[in-house]
Amino acid sequence: MDESWIQQMAHASAGRPDPAIGGGIVTLAVGKTKSVTFVIDGGQVRSVGHDDSELLPSVRVPLKGAQVDSLLSGSQSLAQSFIRGDIKPVGATGALVGLVELFEDEQFMTEFSGLVQGH
Repeated sequence: MDESWIQQMAHASAGRPDPAIGGGIVTLAVGKTKSVTFVIDGGQVRSVGHDDSELLPSVRVPLKGAQVDSLLSGSQSLAQSFIRGDIKPVGATGALVGLVELFEDEQFMTEFSGLVQGH
């Protein structure tokens, strides 16, 4: 997980229709050292700009490395993992809804996982 993830998410989400629900600043974190912070706006991902770098995330989603792999492979659903309590985000529901909506979009996940695995 690094800055290229954000670029790949932005590319994979370009042109998605605005779901009119959810969005905000999201941090995905694996352990204490790896994380990416990005904005979900109108169903699309954009990088947190340098001017925004001091903004706090609306939601922080701690993940294990195996969970990231499972999400990318499609063997695990972010929504189901949250409902079961396997993933315990901290923060605003609106931003979490935007993230879940994004990660439940089959077209987005297919393109994003292809970009990540090809990187």
